[in-house]
Amino acid sequence: MIDNYLHNLQESSNLVFEELNYSDIKQIYPLMKRFNKDSVKTSYFKYEDENHDRRFKDLSSSKHIIQIAKDNNKIVGLVIGLTKKDPVGKISVVYVDKPYRGTGLAETLFTKVVDWLKKNNRPIIRVGVMGINERAKKFYKKMGFIEDTIQMRNKDSKSIKQVWT
Repeated sequence: MIDNYLHNLQESSNLVFEELNYSDIKQIYPLMKRFNKDSVKTSYFKYEDENHDRRFKDLSSSKHIIQIAKDNNKIVGLVIGLTKKDPVGKISVVYVDKPYRGTGLAETLFTKVVDWLKKNNRPIIRVGVMGINERAKKFYKKMGFIEDTIQMRNKDSKSIKQVWT
């Protein structure tokens, strides 16, 4: 079914999938701004820090994959995976622009990253999600993930400036 959605989407657009090198990370910044704007609706935190270089510093020191989808040369979807301590892989970002949701694009990008992590000997793959982000939790469950660890925070921390150290 996902393949049918993607086939129809690819026929009606110039959709292409690419792996991005870390040296080209600045290409994803416009998409990340849209992601941050969307995240306010599904997160307790207010993402005020627009310094993406610090946000993605983990990528420069670990083996990683930046899988993107472009439509007419505009990045419209992104999934980032990186290797952590053996045998754990991490998916750090999953985002698809609103017009492309429900098309199978997120599933395709996500699967490409999961396959890459498994090929890189990471049989355990973790992804973090905010407790109120029901759409993301439903997506991850659909992709075969289960709830594992629960983190809690103090209830008066609804708006913080994230500091990426």
